Amino acid sequence: MISTTEGGRRLNLLLGLLLAVAATGYVAAGYRQQRTINLSATAGGQYPYLLNAQEIARVGVTNDFGDRNRMPMIPALVSTAYTQDWVMFTDRAGQVAIASSLALLVGVGAVAFASLPALPATFLTLLAGVCVFMPKASFVQAELAYYALLFAAWRVMCRVIYQPDWRWAAVAGVLCGLAFWAKASAWPLMLAFIFAMVFRSTLVLRTAGKVKQQNPTAPPDFLAGPATVAAVTVASFLLVVSPYLLDNHAKFDRYFYNVNSTFFMWCDSWAEATSFSQRHDLAGRFPDAPFDELPSAARYLQTHTLTQIGQRFAYGVGTLFRLAFHAAYFKYFAILSVFCLFVGWKRRSLLRLMDARDWIVVSFCATVLLGYSASYAWYALVAYGDRFVLSLVLPTILSLSWFAWRFGQRCAFITIGSRCVGLVRVMFWLFVGALTLEGVSHGLHSEGAADKAFVQFYFNESREAQRSGAADVAVRGYLGVIQLDPTFAHAHHELGMIALRAGHTDEAVDALSRAAFNRPNDANMFNSLGSAFIQANRIEQAIEALSRAVTLDPQFASAWYNLGGAYHTIGDQARAEEARRVLDTIDKRMARQLGALLQR
Repeated sequence: MISTTEGGRRLNLLLGLLLAVAATGYVAAGYRQQRTINLSATAGGQYPYLLNAQEIARVGVTNDFGDRNRMPMIPALVSTAYTQDWVMFTDRAGQVAIASSLALLVGVGAVAFASLPALPATFLTLLAGVCVFMPKASFVQAELAYYALLFAAWRVMCRVIYQPDWRWAAVAGVLCGLAFWAKASAWPLMLAFIFAMVFRSTLVLRTAGKVKQQNPTAPPDFLAGPATVAAVTVASFLLVVSPYLLDNHAKFDRYFYNVNSTFFMWCDSWAEATSFSQRHDLAGRFPDAPFDELPSAARYLQTHTLTQIGQRFAYGVGTLFRLAFHAAYFKYFAILSVFCLFVGWKRRSLLRLMDARDWIVVSFCATVLLGYSASYAWYALVAYGDRFVLSLVLPTILSLSWFAWRFGQRCAFITIGSRCVGLVRVMFWLFVGALTLEGVSHGLHSEGAADKAFVQFYFNESREAQRSGAADVAVRGYLGVIQLDPTFAHAHHELGMIALRAGHTDEAVDALSRAAFNRPNDANMFNSLGSAFIQANRIEQAIEALSRAVTLDPQFASAWYNLGGAYHTIGDQARAEEARRVLDTIDKRMARQLGALLQR
């Protein structure tokens, strides 16, 4: 909301300059992030999106709607940057991600300024950029598009609920549909909107009855009726998502098929979900399996007690709260929440003046917040992360900011010099200043975002690429992991084993030596190092490493086998036979193989 007074124009100019500088800094920080953190295709969980983009570039977006786990919007966008050189493709994809995330952030800012006065709108835009968008700016992920589109759809729906209008209803449906193309998690927002409009219809019916009594000749305004408006929203939503839904129905005989909501969320762990996925072609057809093999709500309720269900929710709520508590936005959320509680208590008389429309909008917002929070808490046992909680940050902060500004203007004051200044204005100025400093800090120290969880996930994605046969992609991933954390032993180990299988013994010995150095109590690291020394014909060093392995783990059959073979190579038959006898108590099959080797 733009002020037209002289002071308001100066404030708008100042805040506009601040946001322009912030946008420039955002782009610079994104490119810095790409150079220092987003080091290869497997960083940040973007590899599946890149694979999907590759397939879309080959067959076209209308012929590939993805694996029914990830939605096709972002892969389709990134496919425009595809090239067969994966290093160049990853770099181009990062640039597309930065540009598109900036465009989405501008959209978030537009919604903020259409909903709030300039100062709190600037705060919300900066918070979105610094705390939500910047950590993901250069990564090919669906989250940022989903956050922005869901936020815009939610805001327009609030407007439509308060004052039904078929034009805005169509906009709400289109935005919700676009959010669905980014992530399938958007459809519950539409469900909450429909419920809200049902309650809104009851209010209109009561009001229409009174109007009819006062003016019997007044014609009904069908276009403004909540039922009509809700139908327009649903119709526009279905029109936008219809290609995906029809393709779903053709392949899976279900319109809203998605592997996460259909199967994974009814599993008890990610391992169970992965095992189920490996047994069935979930992206090609609906599994043809007995009821007791398919994860579902009905089966879950049959096989779990109420206590187990309650424990699952408790675990999920605790997990999500810990993630939120350590997030950069939490301090702003906490301060705003406390301030709103204070304002609500101080101005409780005004709250009593809220009419039914206000309470329906409040109920809609509460339903969205609690509904999504409950679903995320439920899913936390299978998979969790800040990406879930972040989807609720923008709607929540906008709601709190709106309440604080509207009801807090005349609630509390502080004296600055000879002027009496509202506490809410001071609070938002402090927020803007703090976020500006945080943004500068993030931009200058982007590598700080590569925490242990990020590096571990980076490694896991690289290993998945290796298992799928993309060895070159995996190697670049492991090198990126080591660049972020030189002490990450398992990345050194995987690089060493790849080099060992390729016959590059010197590289293998070097990498596996680093792995063992960083994991001095891991028997597997020393067994692998011993194998590399054997292949390099450095037998004495191999014996030293393998002896360390069996000391750390006396039941390590493979290490005893390798140790026996190493002793045999240097002609120490007595120790080789001793290793065979120990191995015979652990693994008789391997002991027979070693015995056959010793006979040569």
